Amino acid sequence: MKSLIGAAKVAFWCAALTIPLHAQLLLTGPNVMTFTTTSGGSNPAAQTLLVRHTGDTAKAFTVGVSTITGGNWLSASIGSGTTPARLSITATPQGLAPGVYGGTVLINSAGVPSARVDVTLAVVATAQLSASPSTLAFNRQLGSDAGATEQLVFVSSSGSAATITATPSTTDGGSWLQASVAGSTTPGVVAVRINPAGLAAGSYNGSVAIAAQGLTTLTVPVSLTVSNIPFLQLNPASLNLAALRNGPAVTQSVTLTPSTSALPFTVNVSTATGGNWLVVTPLNGAAPGNLDVSANPSGLPAGLYSGTIQLTVPGAANPSLSIPVSFTVTDFPVISVNQRSLSATIALDPTKPAPTQELTPIQVSATTAGTTYTVSARTLNGGTWLAVGPASAATNGTVTSLVDATGLASGTYRGEITVSGPGNSLTIPVTLTVTSSAQLTVDPPTVTFNLQKGQTSPSNQVINVASTGAAFAFQSTLTSITPAGGTWLSGGVATGTTPASLTLGINSAAAAALANGTYNATLTFGGQTE
Repeated sequence: MKSLIGAAKVAFWCAALTIPLHAQLLLTGPNVMTFTTTSGGSNPAAQTLLVRHTGDTAKAFTVGVSTITGGNWLSASIGSGTTPARLSITATPQGLAPGVYGGTVLINSAGVPSARVDVTLAVVATAQLSASPSTLAFNRQLGSDAGATEQLVFVSSSGSAATITATPSTTDGGSWLQASVAGSTTPGVVAVRINPAGLAAGSYNGSVAIAAQGLTTLTVPVSLTVSNIPFLQLNPASLNLAALRNGPAVTQSVTLTPSTSALPFTVNVSTATGGNWLVVTPLNGAAPGNLDVSANPSGLPAGLYSGTIQLTVPGAANPSLSIPVSFTVTDFPVISVNQRSLSATIALDPTKPAPTQELTPIQVSATTAGTTYTVSARTLNGGTWLAVGPASAATNGTVTSLVDATGLASGTYRGEITVSGPGNSLTIPVTLTVTSSAQLTVDPPTVTFNLQKGQTSPSNQVINVASTGAAFAFQSTLTSITPAGGTWLSGGVATGTTPASLTLGINSAAAAALANGTYNATLTFGGQTE
């Protein structure tokens, strides 16, 4: 019997950063700030405003603060400065009754458009926890690495910042579900992971309890489907379209990706109101491939319409999938952008300042030339690392954005850029992956065992886990094994800190039950710097 173990290195690498030349701009982030606190409670935590510039010349700027309602509850840490800079924005709500209050931070610099940050202060009578998304679903095919093994839940509180904890549990008592908190207080992120190694085909259920002292505990249900057959993935999973009344139809594609082999499908389209405005092609085919979704405003009055695209996939583990479609018909100009999502990877080097990276420019157009639009950015975790500009412009225009890894640990960070016009708003998700310039190494990268039935098991073998640069906290996971659910390999699943050694061996009882042949397993090593 032969076992092949492949060690996958953590994808930590250094990238050359190139900033294209263009007119100077002020870039700020976030462009919208929200403070929440409980009436009579402590002040909400201050928030950081990132002020940067494009081009080679630093820009001197001034800071103006004003409030629309509630008096002088808003302040900034400095009144002037030079880019790049980080400002501390503070809300002091003492004496304010429950309600919503508005304010503005204005950054001015000679020769460039001003940057405006809209600030909202919400004073609530009773604090509550909220989580998004409220449910999670994972799919895994035996013998395949396709599909997500981690999803993020964003947790916030309607009052003052609250310390949160996350506790996973499973209905079958297994240990396939894990959860950890990134950032101890709200707003924070709970990383929910699955480890399907050793699970047979079937449906598994669990939950993550998210708690904070003095607040009602939230429960996020988690389902895991493990199958012998492929499953289908959709991107995006929902559509939000907009068109000018009696204008041309708008089209967007949905990508269909099977976990392994091709999957035949059929499509059924329905609308709740408005008649046959929703058209999908093709109505049958085989994934991988795309669906072209078209929404036609002809004859429709201005308003909001909804529809559903129903996919039937007989050979899939998830044989029925729904894509909700929202369609806005408006009398006002409709904007469009050329980017559906943005991403960047930044490798940290402890001997150098944290790098920045400019993202792919967003081109903004509209059904009417010269349409004015506004731009805002926010981050969902990790604090202030995303900046955009200009805050407002007219079509055809360009939105410039950059990410700044200062103060960030290795991990995945999510944000979004929203471009708003008279007739619609578009949100572009932003993903920042921060890694270490160090790399995880495994030696030897392959291990072979040979067993003759009736004889004693072969000797154990040692894998050395090391890292270049800083020490790594690592975890090894059994990501595939033949036959599915096999238990003939021992010692491969572990956690530790580099340098470390793992001892691999053969489970004699499990190996004795195998027929003659070759069996393979894959161990994947992942982790982050200490």
